[in-house]
Amino acid sequence: MAVQRNRYEVRLIDSTSPHFLLLECWGLWDHERHEYVRVPGSSDRIRRFYTVAAAEAFQRHLASAVP
Repeated sequence: MAVQRNRYEVRLIDSTSPHFLLLECWGLWDHERHEYVRVPGSSDRIRRFYTVAAAEAFQRHLASAVP
């Protein structure tokens, strides 16, 4: 039997990015698409969260929305 792994992983967004200077935030890494979850309607804006708890809550929401 294969081990099922979560599709989304909470990751700290690289703080050295010029877009996130001096800002600690987390994103959801999509293992199937090999990229961060994006803001709806935007191909370049990463959906970011300012607490781990907020990212985990959204991760649970996404997991419950998948049939």
